[in-house]
Amino acid sequence: MTNIDIREEFGKRTKFLRKNRKMCQWDLSRLSGIDRGYISEVENGRSAATIDLINRMAKAMDLHPAEFFVFGKETPKISYDGKDLADSVAAKLKK
Repeated sequence: MTNIDIREEFGKRTKFLRKNRKMCQWDLSRLSGIDRGYISEVENGRSAATIDLINRMAKAMDLHPAEFFVFGKETPKISYDGKDLADSVAAKLKK
């Protein structure tokens, strides 16, 4: 894979995760402190996110940073603090 391929796959994954968490770019921008335009550039593969920005996006979406590197449309499994997301969904349904 070239750097361009990795940026494109990372961008697709970021967009998939954001939508999976039912967030728009503005939501992610507000919660992460990252400019919405920059989020768009990352999602479209035009810019590469730094480790710091990946961590900020992960925290804003309550996802473990490693989830950004599971390319494809696999549903995220781990929250930011390492908990299984399936467990947190089950807990919400019981309320």
